[in-house]
Amino acid sequence: MTLLDTLIEKHKMQQHAAAIRSLARPCIRIETHRTPRKELSAWETRFGGIPYVPIGTAWPTWETKSLLPFWRTKQLLHLATINCADAAACDVEGVLPREGLLQFWYAENQPWGDLKDRGGYRVDYIAPGTELELARPPKKLEVFECCRAEFVQGISLPNSEWVDEYAAEHKELAELDGYHEIEMGILVGGEHQMLGHASPVQHPMELECEMVSNGVYYDGAPDFKDRRKAFESGARDWRILLELDTDHEGPGWMWGDMGVVYYWIKQDDLFARDFSKGWGVMQCS
Repeated sequence: MTLLDTLIEKHKMQQHAAAIRSLARPCIRIETHRTPRKELSAWETRFGGIPYVPIGTAWPTWETKSLLPFWRTKQLLHLATINCADAAACDVEGVLPREGLLQFWYAENQPWGDLKDRGGYRVDYIAPGTELELARPPKKLEVFECCRAEFVQGISLPNSEWVDEYAAEHKELAELDGYHEIEMGILVGGEHQMLGHASPVQHPMELECEMVSNGVYYDGAPDFKDRRKAFESGARDWRILLELDTDHEGPGWMWGDMGVVYYWIKQDDLFARDFSKGWGVMQCS
């Protein structure tokens, strides 16, 4: 019996089992453990720490549109380097690269992911066989604690707001206490996640990613309902690539007020391995 089956039975939701399974998506849970940097080789997965980069690569920066010189150039923080083989071993959908490295970067001023924040989030793919060297971080830039990572297969469910937006036929189901208990009960195996359903701190982000990546503000303006219609179908193509929770005991980072950083990518761009077209969002309470 799977964890999802066990929780369905525990919370007496058997009559809704088929609907719950139809909403579920496989994911990869990630748990971090602090470890000395010297114990990890160049091609091993690491969260935080100083990464290895292709020889001759400068530390990445983000040129903002600020009118203040002090705010104009921002350094990017290294959040994670993931050996794709580690993640692929738990990727039951087979959508991630099977080899190489994925590096995740985030600007030091923790941008939210608004229209003006393009470049504040970055994902680089490093092909296998690339010659690497230890990166040289700028002086005074925060470097998080180095951690190894464990990957396990998991399962995810959307929250009620996502169901209302993208699977309205199950709206009443997602409002049941039993559904919420199952949604929380499957969050085991690590603080961080790849693929599956995102776990929003605030609202679902697919429409936001579709709008801002196309140069349109996602906001509460009076004409928002009219503007969003042109982007609703495209919003369904976005999926979570990686979400990184506040993690004091691992890398030692906190996003806003106990928030989460999310890296999103469209399905076709994921298959094309074009990680430059993704979008990032930070949400906190």
